[in-house]
Amino acid sequence: MNEHSTAHAPAAPASPGPTILPPSGGMRVPVHMFVSPEIMPGREALDELEVLARTAGLAHPIVAMPDVHYKGRNPAPTGIVLATREQLVPYAVDKGINCGMRMVRTDLPASACTDTMLDALYAELQRQIPIQPHHEAVLRKKDVRRALTEGGRWACERYELPPSELDYIERRGGMFDGLDVDPEEVLRAVPEAALRKARRAIGTLGAGNHFLEAQEIVEVLDEPKARLLGLEKGKVLFMMHTGSGAVGSLVMRYYSTHARAESLPDRLQFDFEKLRFHLRTSRLAAADLRAIWNYMFTHRKFFTIPADSHQGRRFVQAVYAASNFGFVNRMAITEALRNAVRTTFGEPELAMPLLFDCSHVTIQQEEHHGERVWVHRHGANVALPPSRCADHPVFSQTGQPIPVPGSMGSDSYVGVGVEGNAATYCSANHGAGRVLDKPQAMAQFTERGVEEEMMARHIRLYRGGTMNIAEQAPGSFKDIRRVIEVMRALEIAQPVVRVRPLATMKG
Repeated sequence: MNEHSTAHAPAAPASPGPTILPPSGGMRVPVHMFVSPEIMPGREALDELEVLARTAGLAHPIVAMPDVHYKGRNPAPTGIVLATREQLVPYAVDKGINCGMRMVRTDLPASACTDTMLDALYAELQRQIPIQPHHEAVLRKKDVRRALTEGGRWACERYELPPSELDYIERRGGMFDGLDVDPEEVLRAVPEAALRKARRAIGTLGAGNHFLEAQEIVEVLDEPKARLLGLEKGKVLFMMHTGSGAVGSLVMRYYSTHARAESLPDRLQFDFEKLRFHLRTSRLAAADLRAIWNYMFTHRKFFTIPADSHQGRRFVQAVYAASNFGFVNRMAITEALRNAVRTTFGEPELAMPLLFDCSHVTIQQEEHHGERVWVHRHGANVALPPSRCADHPVFSQTGQPIPVPGSMGSDSYVGVGVEGNAATYCSANHGAGRVLDKPQAMAQFTERGVEEEMMARHIRLYRGGTMNIAEQAPGSFKDIRRVIEVMRALEIAQPVVRVRPLATMKG
Protein backbone atom coordinates (compact mmCIF):
# COMPACT_ATOMS: atom_id res chain seq x y z
CA MET A 1 0.00 0.00 0.00
CA ASN A 2 1.12 3.60 -0.50
CA GLU A 3 0.31 6.98 0.98
CA HIS A 4 -2.96 7.02 -0.95
CA SER A 5 -4.24 3.86 0.72
CA THR A 6 -7.90 3.98 1.68
CA ALA A 7 -7.25 1.90 4.79
CA HIS A 8 -8.22 3.77 7.89
CA ALA A 9 -7.76 3.38 11.61
CA PRO A 10 -10.27 0.89 12.99
CA ALA A 11 -12.93 2.20 15.32
CA ALA A 12 -12.92 1.01 18.93
CA PRO A 13 -15.97 -1.04 19.88
CA ALA A 14 -18.64 0.60 22.03
CA SER A 15 -18.88 -2.56 24.14
CA PRO A 16 -16.65 -5.60 24.71
CA GLY A 17 -16.13 -7.28 21.36
CA PRO A 18 -13.88 -7.12 18.33
CA THR A 19 -12.66 -3.85 16.90
CA ILE A 20 -14.21 -3.46 13.44
CA LEU A 21 -12.39 -2.36 10.31
CA PRO A 22 -15.49 -1.74 8.12
CA PRO A 23 -15.47 -2.35 4.35
CA SER A 24 -14.12 0.52 2.28
CA GLY A 25 -12.08 1.04 -0.86
CA GLY A 26 -13.28 -2.16 -2.49
CA MET A 27 -13.17 -4.36 0.61
CA ARG A 28 -15.69 -7.18 0.25
CA VAL A 29 -15.89 -8.04 3.94
CA PRO A 30 -15.05 -6.28 7.21
CA VAL A 31 -12.10 -7.19 9.39
CA HIS A 32 -12.89 -8.12 13.00
CA MET A 33 -9.85 -7.42 15.14
CA PHE A 34 -9.69 -9.13 18.51
CA VAL A 35 -7.18 -6.71 19.98
CA SER A 36 -6.80 -3.92 22.52
CA PRO A 37 -5.14 -0.53 21.96
CA GLU A 38 -1.96 -1.80 23.63
CA ILE A 39 -1.52 -4.67 21.15
CA MET A 40 -2.95 -3.09 18.01
CA PRO A 41 -0.87 -4.04 14.93
CA GLY A 42 0.99 -1.40 12.95
CA ARG A 43 0.03 0.39 9.75
CA GLU A 44 1.65 -2.20 7.47
CA ALA A 45 -0.46 -5.04 8.87
CA LEU A 46 -3.64 -2.97 8.63
CA ASP A 47 -2.92 -2.11 5.00
CA GLU A 48 -2.37 -5.79 4.19
CA LEU A 49 -5.63 -6.71 5.87
CA GLU A 50 -7.47 -4.19 3.70
CA VAL A 51 -5.94 -5.64 0.53
CA LEU A 52 -6.81 -9.16 1.62
CA ALA A 53 -10.40 -8.11 2.33
CA ARG A 54 -10.80 -7.22 -1.37
CA THR A 55 -10.29 -10.84 -2.41
CA ALA A 56 -13.14 -12.46 -4.30
CA GLY A 57 -14.88 -15.37 -2.63
CA LEU A 58 -14.61 -14.31 1.01
CA ALA A 59 -17.70 -15.55 2.81
CA HIS A 60 -17.48 -13.97 6.25
CA PRO A 61 -15.44 -11.31 8.08
CA ILE A 62 -11.68 -11.72 8.28
CA VAL A 63 -10.60 -12.32 11.87
CA ALA A 64 -7.40 -10.83 13.29
CA MET A 65 -6.19 -12.45 16.50
CA PRO A 66 -4.60 -10.71 19.53
CA ASP A 67 -1.16 -11.73 18.23
CA VAL A 68 -1.73 -10.32 14.71
CA HIS A 69 1.42 -8.74 13.30
CA TYR A 70 3.22 -7.82 10.09
CA LYS A 71 5.68 -10.30 8.59
CA GLY A 72 7.71 -8.87 5.73
CA ARG A 73 8.07 -12.08 3.75
CA ASN A 74 4.31 -12.74 3.55
CA PRO A 75 1.57 -10.76 1.76
CA ALA A 76 -0.80 -11.36 4.70
CA PRO A 77 -0.22 -10.60 8.39
CA THR A 78 0.36 -13.47 10.80
CA GLY A 79 -2.44 -14.17 13.25
CA ILE A 80 -5.49 -14.17 10.98
CA VAL A 81 -8.37 -16.44 9.95
CA LEU A 82 -10.61 -16.15 6.90
CA ALA A 83 -13.31 -18.29 5.32
CA THR A 84 -14.34 -18.75 1.70
CA ARG A 85 -17.18 -20.67 0.10
CA GLU A 86 -15.72 -21.75 -3.23
CA GLN A 87 -12.27 -20.18 -3.59
CA LEU A 88 -8.88 -21.11 -2.12
CA VAL A 89 -6.46 -18.27 -1.33
CA PRO A 90 -2.90 -19.68 -1.17
CA TYR A 91 -1.19 -16.40 -0.24
CA ALA A 92 -3.53 -15.86 2.71
CA VAL A 93 -1.41 -18.32 4.70
CA ASP A 94 2.28 -18.92 5.23
CA LYS A 95 4.07 -21.44 3.01
CA GLY A 96 4.88 -23.64 6.02
CA ILE A 97 1.76 -25.81 5.93
CA ASN A 98 1.12 -27.51 9.29
CA CYS A 99 3.63 -25.45 11.11
CA GLY A 100 2.22 -26.21 14.52
CA MET A 101 2.79 -27.09 18.14
CA ARG A 102 2.37 -29.90 20.61
CA MET A 103 2.49 -30.16 24.38
CA VAL A 104 3.71 -33.20 26.29
CA ARG A 105 2.87 -33.64 29.97
CA THR A 106 5.21 -35.30 32.46
CA ASP A 107 5.24 -36.44 36.07
CA LEU A 108 8.75 -35.01 36.34
CA PRO A 109 9.12 -32.37 39.09
CA ALA A 110 10.73 -29.16 37.92
CA SER A 111 13.07 -29.35 40.94
CA ALA A 112 14.79 -32.28 39.24
CA CYS A 113 15.80 -30.08 36.31
CA THR A 114 19.13 -28.81 37.60
CA ASP A 115 21.52 -27.10 35.21
CA THR A 116 23.55 -30.31 35.02
CA MET A 117 20.53 -32.42 34.18
CA LEU A 118 19.24 -29.93 31.62
CA ASP A 119 22.64 -29.81 29.94
CA ALA A 120 22.69 -33.60 29.73
CA LEU A 121 19.12 -33.76 28.46
CA TYR A 122 19.56 -31.16 25.76
CA ALA A 123 22.85 -32.65 24.63
CA GLU A 124 20.92 -35.86 24.00
CA LEU A 125 18.07 -34.01 22.32
CA GLN A 126 20.49 -32.20 20.01
CA ARG A 127 22.02 -35.56 19.14
CA GLN A 128 18.66 -37.16 18.33
CA ILE A 129 16.74 -34.24 16.80
CA PRO A 130 18.52 -32.44 13.96
CA ILE A 131 17.62 -28.87 13.05
CA GLN A 132 18.00 -29.34 9.30
CA PRO A 133 16.92 -32.32 7.16
CA HIS A 134 19.10 -35.42 7.36
CA HIS A 135 21.90 -35.67 4.80
CA GLU A 136 20.66 -39.07 3.65
CA ALA A 137 17.18 -40.51 3.29
CA VAL A 138 15.85 -42.07 6.49
CA LEU A 139 12.46 -43.10 5.13
CA ARG A 140 11.77 -45.54 2.35
CA LYS A 141 9.61 -44.35 -0.52
CA LYS A 142 6.74 -46.58 0.57
CA ASP A 143 6.94 -45.12 4.09
CA VAL A 144 6.73 -41.60 2.70
CA ARG A 145 3.69 -42.56 0.69
CA ARG A 146 1.95 -43.94 3.77
CA ALA A 147 2.99 -40.97 5.94
CA LEU A 148 1.48 -38.52 3.44
CA THR A 149 -1.76 -40.42 2.90
CA GLU A 150 -2.35 -42.00 6.34
CA GLY A 151 -0.66 -39.50 8.66
CA GLY A 152 -0.93 -40.35 12.35
CA ARG A 153 -2.18 -43.92 11.81
CA TRP A 154 1.06 -44.77 10.02
CA ALA A 155 3.17 -43.09 12.73
CA CYS A 156 1.36 -45.00 15.49
CA GLU A 157 2.30 -48.21 13.72
CA ARG A 158 5.91 -47.15 13.12
CA TYR A 159 6.55 -46.00 16.70
CA GLU A 160 4.35 -48.64 18.37
CA LEU A 161 2.06 -46.05 19.93
CA PRO A 162 -1.42 -46.83 21.25
CA PRO A 163 -4.26 -45.72 18.96
CA SER A 164 -5.48 -43.47 21.80
CA GLU A 165 -2.53 -41.16 21.02
CA LEU A 166 -4.50 -39.97 18.00
CA ASP A 167 -7.30 -38.69 20.24
CA TYR A 168 -4.96 -35.88 21.31
CA ILE A 169 -4.04 -34.70 17.81
CA GLU A 170 -6.07 -32.30 15.71
CA ARG A 171 -8.18 -34.32 13.25
CA ARG A 172 -6.55 -37.38 14.83
CA GLY A 173 -3.47 -36.66 12.73
CA GLY A 174 -5.16 -37.76 9.51
CA MET A 175 -6.49 -35.11 7.13
CA PHE A 176 -8.01 -37.70 4.78
CA ASP A 177 -9.75 -39.75 7.47
CA GLY A 178 -13.43 -40.06 6.61
CA LEU A 179 -12.91 -38.67 3.10
CA ASP A 180 -13.38 -40.66 -0.09
CA VAL A 181 -9.99 -40.20 -1.75
CA ASP A 182 -7.69 -42.34 -3.86
CA PRO A 183 -4.22 -42.52 -2.23
CA GLU A 184 -2.57 -42.78 -5.63
CA GLU A 185 -4.35 -39.65 -6.80
CA VAL A 186 -3.17 -37.85 -3.65
CA LEU A 187 0.42 -38.82 -4.28
CA ARG A 188 0.24 -37.64 -7.89
CA ALA A 189 -0.83 -34.24 -6.55
CA VAL A 190 2.29 -33.90 -4.37
CA PRO A 191 5.23 -32.37 -6.27
CA GLU A 192 8.23 -34.64 -6.70
CA ALA A 193 10.49 -32.24 -4.77
CA ALA A 194 8.25 -32.60 -1.70
CA LEU A 195 8.30 -36.39 -1.96
CA ARG A 196 12.09 -36.36 -2.05
CA LYS A 197 12.35 -33.92 0.85
CA ALA A 198 10.03 -36.02 3.02
CA ARG A 199 12.50 -38.91 2.94
CA ARG A 200 15.08 -36.73 4.74
CA ALA A 201 12.83 -34.48 6.82
CA ILE A 202 11.28 -36.83 9.37
CA GLY A 203 12.08 -36.00 12.99
CA THR A 204 13.65 -32.59 12.29
CA LEU A 205 12.97 -29.45 14.30
CA GLY A 206 13.67 -26.68 11.79
CA ALA A 207 15.26 -23.28 12.33
CA GLY A 208 13.82 -19.80 12.85
CA ASN A 209 11.16 -19.59 15.53
CA HIS A 210 10.89 -23.36 15.92
CA PHE A 211 11.79 -24.62 19.37
CA LEU A 212 11.67 -27.43 21.91
CA GLU A 213 11.17 -26.03 25.39
CA ALA A 214 11.11 -27.50 28.91
CA GLN A 215 8.70 -25.52 31.08
CA GLU A 216 7.59 -25.49 34.70
CA ILE A 217 3.91 -25.12 35.49
CA VAL A 218 4.10 -22.15 37.87
CA GLU A 219 0.45 -21.12 38.22
CA VAL A 220 -2.90 -22.84 37.88
CA LEU A 221 -5.54 -20.40 36.61
CA ASP A 222 -8.48 -22.80 36.23
CA GLU A 223 -8.23 -25.60 38.80
CA PRO A 224 -11.08 -27.84 37.53
CA LYS A 225 -9.87 -27.80 33.93
CA ALA A 226 -6.23 -28.21 34.95
CA ARG A 227 -7.15 -31.28 36.97
CA LEU A 228 -9.05 -32.81 34.06
CA LEU A 229 -6.12 -32.15 31.71
CA GLY A 230 -3.57 -33.54 34.16
CA LEU A 231 -1.74 -30.23 34.61
CA GLU A 232 -0.18 -29.88 38.07
CA LYS A 233 1.80 -27.00 39.52
CA GLY A 234 5.51 -27.74 39.84
CA LYS A 235 5.58 -30.39 37.10
CA VAL A 236 7.47 -30.17 33.81
CA LEU A 237 5.65 -29.61 30.53
CA PHE A 238 7.39 -29.81 27.16
CA MET A 239 6.21 -27.52 24.37
CA MET A 240 7.49 -27.81 20.81
CA HIS A 241 6.98 -25.67 17.72
CA THR A 242 7.85 -27.20 14.37
CA GLY A 243 6.35 -28.07 11.01
CA SER A 244 6.48 -30.45 8.07
CA GLY A 245 10.20 -30.19 7.41
CA ALA A 246 9.82 -28.05 4.26
CA VAL A 247 7.36 -30.51 2.69
CA GLY A 248 4.55 -27.98 3.11
CA SER A 249 6.69 -25.14 1.78
CA LEU A 250 7.53 -27.06 -1.37
CA VAL A 251 3.86 -27.86 -1.95
CA MET A 252 2.83 -24.23 -1.53
CA ARG A 253 5.61 -22.90 -3.76
CA TYR A 254 4.71 -25.34 -6.51
CA TYR A 255 0.98 -24.62 -6.55
CA SER A 256 1.30 -20.91 -5.94
CA THR A 257 3.71 -20.62 -8.84
CA HIS A 258 1.69 -22.65 -11.32
CA ALA A 259 -1.76 -21.46 -10.29
CA ARG A 260 -0.61 -17.87 -10.40
CA ALA A 261 0.79 -18.35 -13.88
CA GLU A 262 -2.47 -19.90 -15.05
CA SER A 263 -4.38 -16.87 -13.77
CA LEU A 264 -2.59 -14.57 -16.25
CA PRO A 265 -4.61 -13.21 -19.19
CA ASP A 266 -4.69 -15.57 -22.18
CA ARG A 267 -2.28 -13.49 -24.22
CA LEU A 268 0.35 -13.91 -21.49
CA GLN A 269 0.03 -17.67 -21.08
CA PHE A 270 3.25 -19.64 -21.56
CA ASP A 271 5.38 -22.29 -19.86
CA PHE A 272 5.99 -20.79 -16.43
CA GLU A 273 9.24 -22.73 -16.04
CA LYS A 274 10.63 -20.50 -18.79
CA LEU A 275 9.59 -17.27 -17.07
CA ARG A 276 13.05 -16.39 -15.82
CA PHE A 277 14.54 -17.08 -19.24
CA HIS A 278 12.01 -14.82 -20.91
CA LEU A 279 12.56 -12.05 -18.39
CA ARG A 280 16.33 -12.38 -18.65
CA THR A 281 16.46 -12.37 -22.45
CA SER A 282 13.50 -10.03 -23.05
CA ARG A 283 12.04 -12.34 -25.66
CA LEU A 284 8.58 -11.01 -24.86
CA ALA A 285 7.27 -7.60 -25.84
CA ALA A 286 8.14 -4.90 -23.35
CA ALA A 287 4.46 -4.31 -22.55
CA ASP A 288 3.96 -8.00 -21.78
CA LEU A 289 7.04 -8.06 -19.56
CA ARG A 290 5.72 -5.07 -17.62
CA ALA A 291 2.29 -6.71 -17.30
CA ILE A 292 3.81 -9.91 -15.94
CA TRP A 293 6.02 -8.05 -13.52
CA ASN A 294 3.20 -5.86 -12.23
CA TYR A 295 0.71 -8.68 -12.00
CA MET A 296 2.91 -11.34 -10.45
CA PHE A 297 5.44 -9.49 -8.37
CA THR A 298 4.81 -5.83 -7.60
CA HIS A 299 1.20 -6.10 -6.41
CA ARG A 300 1.45 -9.53 -4.79
CA LYS A 301 -2.20 -10.21 -5.64
CA PHE A 302 -4.18 -12.57 -3.43
CA PHE A 303 -5.07 -14.75 -6.39
CA THR A 304 -7.60 -17.55 -5.91
CA ILE A 305 -8.07 -21.13 -7.09
CA PRO A 306 -11.61 -22.49 -7.51
CA ALA A 307 -11.89 -25.27 -4.94
CA ASP A 308 -14.01 -27.44 -7.23
CA SER A 309 -11.63 -27.16 -10.20
CA HIS A 310 -9.09 -29.83 -11.14
CA GLN A 311 -6.28 -27.57 -9.93
CA GLY A 312 -8.18 -26.79 -6.72
CA ARG A 313 -8.75 -30.45 -5.87
CA ARG A 314 -5.09 -31.26 -6.51
CA PHE A 315 -4.03 -28.30 -4.36
CA VAL A 316 -6.20 -29.42 -1.43
CA GLN A 317 -4.92 -33.00 -1.70
CA ALA A 318 -1.32 -31.81 -1.66
CA VAL A 319 -1.96 -29.44 1.28
CA TYR A 320 -3.67 -32.21 3.25
CA ALA A 321 -0.80 -34.61 2.50
CA ALA A 322 1.74 -32.05 3.70
CA SER A 323 -0.37 -31.51 6.82
CA ASN A 324 -0.25 -35.23 7.51
CA PHE A 325 3.53 -35.10 7.30
CA GLY A 326 3.60 -32.24 9.81
CA PHE A 327 1.71 -34.37 12.34
CA VAL A 328 4.00 -37.32 11.63
CA ASN A 329 7.10 -35.16 12.05
CA ARG A 330 6.01 -33.99 15.51
CA MET A 331 5.18 -37.58 16.48
CA ALA A 332 8.72 -38.60 15.53
CA ILE A 333 10.21 -35.74 17.55
CA THR A 334 8.05 -36.67 20.54
CA GLU A 335 9.38 -40.22 20.52
CA ALA A 336 12.95 -38.86 20.54
CA LEU A 337 11.96 -36.53 23.39
CA ARG A 338 10.46 -39.34 25.45
CA ASN A 339 13.52 -41.52 24.94
CA ALA A 340 15.91 -38.70 25.85
CA VAL A 341 14.03 -37.67 29.01
CA ARG A 342 13.60 -41.21 30.30
CA THR A 343 17.23 -42.06 29.60
CA THR A 344 18.69 -38.85 31.05
CA PHE A 345 16.66 -38.97 34.26
CA GLY A 346 16.95 -42.74 34.62
CA GLU A 347 13.20 -43.29 34.70
CA PRO A 348 12.26 -45.69 31.89
CA GLU A 349 8.62 -45.78 33.01
CA LEU A 350 8.20 -42.00 33.34
CA ALA A 351 4.73 -41.01 32.13
CA MET A 352 4.88 -38.51 29.24
CA PRO A 353 1.39 -38.39 27.73
CA LEU A 354 0.52 -36.10 24.86
CA LEU A 355 -1.65 -33.16 25.93
CA PHE A 356 -2.44 -31.95 22.40
CA ASP A 357 -1.02 -31.35 18.93
CA CYS A 358 -2.41 -28.60 16.71
CA SER A 359 -1.51 -26.82 13.51
CA HIS A 360 -1.59 -23.05 13.10
CA VAL A 361 -0.96 -22.83 9.34
CA THR A 362 -3.66 -24.66 7.45
CA ILE A 363 -6.38 -24.59 4.81
CA GLN A 364 -9.20 -27.03 5.47
CA GLN A 365 -12.93 -27.40 4.99
CA GLU A 366 -15.05 -26.98 8.12
CA GLU A 367 -18.61 -26.10 9.09
CA HIS A 368 -19.19 -22.63 10.55
CA HIS A 369 -22.24 -20.38 10.70
CA GLY A 370 -24.36 -23.16 9.25
CA GLU A 371 -22.36 -23.75 6.05
CA ARG A 372 -19.31 -25.57 4.75
CA VAL A 373 -16.44 -23.15 4.22
CA TRP A 374 -12.73 -23.28 3.49
CA VAL A 375 -11.04 -21.95 6.61
CA HIS A 376 -7.59 -20.42 6.11
CA ARG A 377 -5.58 -20.08 9.35
CA HIS A 378 -2.33 -18.16 9.19
CA GLY A 379 -0.84 -18.20 12.67
CA ALA A 380 -4.02 -19.29 14.49
CA ASN A 381 -4.88 -22.45 16.43
CA VAL A 382 -8.06 -24.42 16.15
CA ALA A 383 -9.68 -24.04 19.58
CA LEU A 384 -12.86 -26.10 19.63
CA PRO A 385 -15.23 -25.47 22.55
CA PRO A 386 -16.58 -28.38 24.63
CA SER A 387 -19.77 -28.59 22.55
CA ARG A 388 -17.72 -29.42 19.45
CA CYS A 389 -15.70 -32.10 21.27
CA ALA A 390 -18.71 -34.17 22.35
CA ASP A 391 -17.06 -37.50 21.52
CA HIS A 392 -13.88 -36.83 23.51
CA PRO A 393 -13.75 -38.08 27.11
CA VAL A 394 -11.81 -35.03 28.36
CA PHE A 395 -12.18 -32.21 25.87
CA SER A 396 -15.97 -32.51 26.00
CA GLN A 397 -15.60 -31.11 29.53
CA THR A 398 -12.68 -28.72 29.04
CA GLY A 399 -12.59 -27.61 25.41
CA GLN A 400 -9.70 -28.33 23.09
CA PRO A 401 -6.30 -27.42 24.60
CA ILE A 402 -4.18 -24.76 22.90
CA PRO A 403 -0.57 -23.67 23.46
CA VAL A 404 -0.02 -19.91 23.73
CA PRO A 405 3.75 -19.34 23.83
CA GLY A 406 5.27 -16.00 24.78
CA SER A 407 8.89 -15.57 23.75
CA MET A 408 11.78 -17.83 24.69
CA GLY A 409 12.48 -15.40 27.53
CA SER A 410 8.94 -15.04 28.91
CA ASP A 411 6.13 -17.12 30.32
CA SER A 412 3.71 -19.08 28.14
CA TYR A 413 0.20 -20.39 28.72
CA VAL A 414 -1.96 -23.41 28.07
CA GLY A 415 -5.59 -22.56 27.34
CA VAL A 416 -8.76 -24.21 26.08
CA GLY A 417 -11.45 -23.32 23.56
CA VAL A 418 -14.66 -21.74 24.88
CA GLU A 419 -18.24 -21.62 23.70
CA GLY A 420 -18.08 -17.92 22.81
CA ASN A 421 -15.52 -18.25 20.04
CA ALA A 422 -17.80 -18.97 17.06
CA ALA A 423 -16.97 -15.47 15.77
CA THR A 424 -13.32 -16.55 15.31
CA TYR A 425 -14.24 -19.75 13.47
CA CYS A 426 -13.40 -21.60 16.71
CA SER A 427 -9.85 -20.28 16.52
CA ALA A 428 -7.42 -18.73 18.98
CA ASN A 429 -4.12 -16.87 18.85
CA HIS A 430 -1.04 -19.05 18.46
CA GLY A 431 1.31 -16.95 20.58
CA ALA A 432 2.27 -13.45 21.66
CA GLY A 433 2.94 -12.00 18.21
CA ARG A 434 5.70 -9.64 17.18
CA VAL A 435 6.18 -5.93 17.64
CA LEU A 436 9.37 -6.05 15.54
CA ASP A 437 9.79 -7.99 12.31
CA LYS A 438 12.88 -10.23 12.17
CA PRO A 439 15.09 -7.74 10.25
CA GLN A 440 14.11 -5.02 12.73
CA ALA A 441 14.92 -7.30 15.67
CA MET A 442 18.34 -8.14 14.25
CA ALA A 443 19.04 -4.42 13.79
CA GLN A 444 18.05 -3.59 17.36
CA PHE A 445 19.41 -6.60 19.30
CA THR A 446 22.65 -8.60 19.22
CA GLU A 447 23.25 -12.31 19.63
CA ARG A 448 25.45 -11.70 22.64
CA GLY A 449 22.83 -9.45 24.22
CA VAL A 450 20.12 -12.09 23.79
CA GLU A 451 22.32 -14.79 25.30
CA GLU A 452 23.10 -12.57 28.30
CA GLU A 453 19.39 -11.79 28.74
CA MET A 454 18.55 -15.48 28.79
CA MET A 455 21.29 -16.14 31.34
CA ALA A 456 19.99 -13.31 33.54
CA ARG A 457 16.52 -14.89 33.44
CA HIS A 458 18.02 -18.30 34.38
CA ILE A 459 16.81 -19.92 31.17
CA ARG A 460 19.17 -22.40 29.51
CA LEU A 461 19.56 -21.72 25.78
CA TYR A 462 20.76 -24.46 23.43
CA ARG A 463 21.43 -23.42 19.87
CA GLY A 464 21.72 -25.27 16.61
CA GLY A 465 23.85 -22.51 15.13
CA THR A 466 21.82 -22.09 11.93
CA MET A 467 20.33 -18.65 12.59
CA ASN A 468 20.98 -15.26 14.12
CA ILE A 469 19.38 -15.63 17.55
CA ALA A 470 18.82 -11.85 17.70
CA GLU A 471 15.76 -12.29 15.46
CA GLN A 472 14.12 -14.17 18.36
CA ALA A 473 14.99 -11.57 21.02
CA PRO A 474 12.31 -11.50 23.75
CA GLY A 475 12.00 -7.73 23.29
CA SER A 476 10.73 -8.18 19.73
CA PHE A 477 7.47 -9.78 20.92
CA LYS A 478 4.27 -8.40 22.41
CA ASP A 479 3.65 -8.61 26.14
CA ILE A 480 2.10 -12.07 26.51
CA ARG A 481 0.10 -10.93 29.57
CA ARG A 482 -1.80 -8.33 27.54
CA VAL A 483 -2.42 -10.86 24.78
CA ILE A 484 -3.86 -13.32 27.29
CA GLU A 485 -6.05 -10.60 28.83
CA VAL A 486 -7.60 -9.89 25.44
CA MET A 487 -7.92 -13.60 24.62
CA ARG A 488 -9.92 -14.12 27.80
CA ALA A 489 -11.93 -10.87 27.76
CA LEU A 490 -13.11 -11.35 24.15
CA GLU A 491 -13.99 -15.01 24.74
CA ILE A 492 -11.50 -16.52 22.33
CA ALA A 493 -10.11 -19.03 24.82
CA GLN A 494 -9.67 -19.56 28.56
CA PRO A 495 -6.14 -19.76 30.06
CA VAL A 496 -5.71 -22.81 32.30
CA VAL A 497 -2.08 -22.72 33.46
CA ARG A 498 0.92 -20.42 33.19
CA VAL A 499 4.30 -21.99 32.50
CA ARG A 500 7.84 -20.62 32.79
CA PRO A 501 10.71 -21.71 30.54
CA LEU A 502 13.50 -23.73 32.09
CA ALA A 503 15.42 -24.44 28.90
CA THR A 504 14.87 -24.06 25.19
CA MET A 505 16.46 -25.49 22.05
CA LYS A 506 16.54 -23.25 18.97
CA GLY A 507 17.81 -23.63 15.43
